[in-house]
Amino acid sequence: MPSNLIIHGGIYHPFAETSAVLAECLAQVGIHSTLTTDVEGGLASLAGYDLLTVNALRWRMLDHPKYEPFRAEFAMTLSDHGRDAIEAHVARGGGVLALHTACICFGEWPGWGEILGARWDWGRSFHPPEQRVDVRVLVPDHPLCLDIDGFTVEDEIFHHLAATAPLVPLLSARAAPDEPSQALFWARTHGAARVVYDALGHTVASLQHPSHQRLLQRSARWLCRMDAPCAP
Repeated sequence: MPSNLIIHGGIYHPFAETSAVLAECLAQVGIHSTLTTDVEGGLASLAGYDLLTVNALRWRMLDHPKYEPFRAEFAMTLSDHGRDAIEAHVARGGGVLALHTACICFGEWPGWGEILGARWDWGRSFHPPEQRVDVRVLVPDHPLCLDIDGFTVEDEIFHHLAATAPLVPLLSARAAPDEPSQALFWARTHGAARVVYDALGHTVASLQHPSHQRLLQRSARWLCRMDAPCAP
């Protein structure tokens, strides 16, 4: 049975609940997950896992005074050992599933954004308040999207992530009819690794939506090389 390490935790989000929902979702397709809030400790064991999932909001938290009450518990800079563990996982062809705020994590390390294909830009990225999100499937014939129609969830729409590589978004949404479309989801390769970024996942209800779960299950199976490869 493929194994998945879920690193979770941080501020403003129900990470324990969403990670538990994700673990159960992936168990239904034969992927066993271990959950931890210990970023460095988890990464030290990463060599034993097929898939790394980051469902967390962990960074230096120096961007605004509002984070001051949380810094003692949640602020972090990823160590060289942590970076090396992720790079070794990627080099041996491990899978990476990054959910929602994972694009903000490890902000002092450019390599994380290069693996994901995009990352949060503190000078430009933002999201409106949680809202009804009408998700549009952009590539319906992509293997991860087959038979998945557009769906609606309560979530956040991340705007203006900074791309670090050419991307082919599979899902998108608009905050309002007259607003530009924002990429929500993509699957790509990075060297020997397979990578999926899903900007959704702020709420438990979003991760419990049947279409969202089916998409995540297919993605995890692809990341664990349980299914035929799909285009980057």
